[in-house]
Amino acid sequence: MEKSYNKASICITSKIISAKEITSILKINPTVSHEKGTPLNPRVPNTIIRPESSWIVDSQTNEEEPLHIHIEELVSLIDKNIN
Repeated sequence: MEKSYNKASICITSKIISAKEITSILKINPTVSHEKGTPLNPRVPNTIIRPESSWIVDSQTNEEEPLHIHIEELVSLIDKNIN
């Protein structure tokens, strides 16, 4: 039987709220974030500009764990920080 490798992420995008504000609201540092108005490719500054901010957090559970474990981790992370 082939091993499965799993990862889960929560992604929030907004044209109104910045990634920095999302971090402040959730009290969670994202795995990666991008701010509205920044270059899509930072190496090419005169390129397409991001139309919205994005905030992404990835599960930290071992990739060999079942997908539902990754999802439970993320739900728990968000839940404990907004309640």
